[in-house]
Amino acid sequence: MQAITGNIQMKVFFLIMVDDPRYIAAKRMVEQGDINTFNQLFSIIPKSIVAADLGTQNVRFTTLMNHIERFTLQELFMLSKLFSLDEKAILELAYNQYTEQKRSKSGKTQ
Repeated sequence: MQAITGNIQMKVFFLIMVDDPRYIAAKRMVEQGDINTFNQLFSIIPKSIVAADLGTQNVRFTTLMNHIERFTLQELFMLSKLFSLDEKAILELAYNQYTEQKRSKSGKTQ
């Protein structure tokens, strides 16, 4: 039953996906190297819009942004679809964000 529910959710996700030009702008900036970390995407398109397009509450999405390691692969891959990015590209952005957050946290404890 869970597989059916997941399949329906994915179909609904792709049906409601909008063609917001800010997704395209963010994609271009990633490809040009102007965006290097996950959270930089949201200087182009508000996180509230992305969260709504994912069907996630803004508060939860903000928590995930602050703790990037809590995103599931499925969520990251859905984000890659929204931004029309290769899955590897979104994983690299998430990894860069993770290392930045880790470095920031270790700097605060010293």
